[in-house]
Amino acid sequence: MPKLSNLPSPWCLALLFALACSGGADDADRPPVLLVIVDTLRADALGSYGNELGLSPNLDRLAQQSTRFARCFAQAPNTATSHATLFTGLYPWSHRVANLTSLERGTPGLPPVFETLAERFAAAGYRTAAFTDGGPLGRIWNLCQGFEVLEGRYEGVTAKVDQALEWLQTSEDERPTFLLLHTYQVHLPYVAPPEWVARFAGDYTGPLNEAIADIRAAREAGGEAQPDGQRLLRDREEFVERDWEQLRALYGAEVAFTDHELGRLLAETETGGELEGAIVAITSDHGEEFGEHGEWGHHQLHTETLHVPLLIRLRGELAGGKVIEEPVGLIDLFATLLDVANLPPAEVSDSRSLRPLFTGGRRSELPLFAETTEHLYSERSIPWRRSVRVGNTVYLSSLDDPSDPASETVRLFDGSSDPTEGENLLTAGGASGSARGRAERAEALIEEHLREAVERRLELLDGRSASHVLPPDESLERELKALGYTGE
Repeated sequence: MPKLSNLPSPWCLALLFALACSGGADDADRPPVLLVIVDTLRADALGSYGNELGLSPNLDRLAQQSTRFARCFAQAPNTATSHATLFTGLYPWSHRVANLTSLERGTPGLPPVFETLAERFAAAGYRTAAFTDGGPLGRIWNLCQGFEVLEGRYEGVTAKVDQALEWLQTSEDERPTFLLLHTYQVHLPYVAPPEWVARFAGDYTGPLNEAIADIRAAREAGGEAQPDGQRLLRDREEFVERDWEQLRALYGAEVAFTDHELGRLLAETETGGELEGAIVAITSDHGEEFGEHGEWGHHQLHTETLHVPLLIRLRGELAGGKVIEEPVGLIDLFATLLDVANLPPAEVSDSRSLRPLFTGGRRSELPLFAETTEHLYSERSIPWRRSVRVGNTVYLSSLDDPSDPASETVRLFDGSSDPTEGENLLTAGGASGSARGRAERAEALIEEHLREAVERRLELLDGRSASHVLPPDESLERELKALGYTGE
């Protein structure tokens, strides 16, 4: 679907009229929508997904009122790429947005011609506002195009909730609301307020305490003295198991603090304010690795990195507490939010609405793809890391050296008998013919998927703008360092 700004004026008016008719000029047909994205939140950090540490009472309460998707998988392991997919309904190899590709040659953001979720809501008569922790969710990546109001600085969840509540309470705009809140609070460097660390991670006297003190000092100094997001991991070669346990506990403290703060915003949907009765969607862009497959952070395409929570509360349409076990993609949230808000679907999209699943329907088994885009200046013209999940098959392929095809590592897992993806069926006791056949079929699916993704990209760009390369920005580089994306 062409963007409104690229259409002749008469067509703009006609399309706006069509949207008003199909989306509903009556406010009853245009419900308020709240989208909350807790960056780097693993699904299994929440009580509703099996965590027993009591970290998420507010989100667990929301889960009881919502449809919970037990097996939602992101399409990329990093912030910019995954959000671009969520906001456009397109796979990463179509939009090519990256977190950080090259400080020297630039990093691809979202080409302005690509239409976002916010732009579609704005075109349908919604007021749109985003309160984000910046980085790729600031202005420079173009991911937030379509938001009339954008507060995009790295400030933490308390500031984001405060800003959203102030906007809701002071705005006199009577249009229906589409509101995004995004926070990096549970992202590295995992330093929650002291009382939350004491509550969930206080019984510790090791080297991480010195790192935490350094990070707090940098934050208190303010200005350009941003903390180093990798500071907690700087001495990881010397860590013992107790240190790794503490790192997980610090992450849990951040989850608990974030849940507490989000409770203030969720209360706004039940107290007669602008968001009363809103459609609420809670999710994350990716999870976090704690050494399950030898890495820390979010880089790989294993389940700990891609399995994210997805809670959707509708207005009076369903009883709460419904759980959907069918695997779905985070990419499908794009079409779903348009559908439940009674807006027309995108003409060019890889996203499919989950609405039929709310009422007991089923979809045909669809492959769920994931891929990285961080290596676009390498000599390879395919994603460095790519995967597909279909049925019980989990297939991952990665290149240790993007310029060397011989460095490829291929893994195949049975998702039903091995949910943590621990036994590579292609190496365990010698690969069986069945395993090799499953791997070949999975690779063929990926090849076809990448071909279609390129066709989508060409169809949308139509020769107008090959890419949107981010200009150098020192303040942005400091922000990326604070999140651990640069430096070590």
